Amino acid sequence: MAWLSAVREWFLLREAERLAEGCTDDARAEVRVLGAGIDARAKMAREAADEHFDAVSVVLLAQALELATSAVLIGKGELACGSVLGRAELIRRLESGELAELGLSESLVELAEIVASDDPSRVDRLEPQRRRDAIALLSASLKRVRKRYEVRTRRRIRVLRWLRLSGLGLLLLAMLTGGVVWALMPSNVARGKPVTASSVRAGTPSPGGLTDGEVTDGYGAHTENDGKAWFTVDLLVPHRIDRVIVHHRGDGYHSDPLPLALELSLDGQTFQRAALRDGTFTHKKPWRVKLGGQTARYVRLRVDRKDPNSYLALGEVEVYGKPSR
Repeated sequence: MAWLSAVREWFLLREAERLAEGCTDDARAEVRVLGAGIDARAKMAREAADEHFDAVSVVLLAQALELATSAVLIGKGELACGSVLGRAELIRRLESGELAELGLSESLVELAEIVASDDPSRVDRLEPQRRRDAIALLSASLKRVRKRYEVRTRRRIRVLRWLRLSGLGLLLLAMLTGGVVWALMPSNVARGKPVTASSVRAGTPSPGGLTDGEVTDGYGAHTENDGKAWFTVDLLVPHRIDRVIVHHRGDGYHSDPLPLALELSLDGQTFQRAALRDGTFTHKKPWRVKLGGQTARYVRLRVDRKDPNSYLALGEVEVYGKPSR
């Protein structure tokens, strides 16, 4: 798979190190100069093509390809520093197969003859589609040749390899750590669990609205003024509970159910008080109770005062923990 090879090379830089291995400092400096010229011409060629100056783009790409081929040969020591292949020499080497290792298409020979023509209007007189084909061919060839020379030293390549592999290692470690933390982090085990109530006020949502995972500006459940108002969340199996978060109704009346007791039970019959709230809280600033791993199956919220007209209306109840073993 080509993409896998590209990713492997990006991290390991084996081919880059191989290309840099036999390159002298003088040759590397010369290749760096040529590289700047190649980059400039390739950029101008793209801009010319975008403006539909196809003939200009063809000429610039041809020049860039000549420079890129020269850079490869200089890096290998097959061409003297300060020398650049002329178009005639490039055509000759293409025809003789001397540049076969660069993977250049044979159709470049015909194209190079057009570009190298003494007639400056030769490219302009090509059919528009032929010019676009030439741009595509030259661009692909230039991209391929630019991978065959290297301006970095072996030391720099090795440092870059170490940095990239270290970065990859840190990323994988962070992902692994994050995955472990996520796996160990208690989840909201109350979501979607059944809820019972002392009563349900007519025209209000069913008690299950307390565990639907949504905190709104209204309320999730509302009892009648029954004087013994409570909601109980059934977690279905005993859990080691880390914390409970109680969101109040979002439309006010925050002091009506106070004091509010949080109670736990294993059998749904006998409840033990875990916390008591006598200060107001809201749906945006909920009541948070840390329970430190207490075991319970049932979580009950109850108005803890003697008042025949008391009622309970809340927005959402979240329970975080893990099933007990």
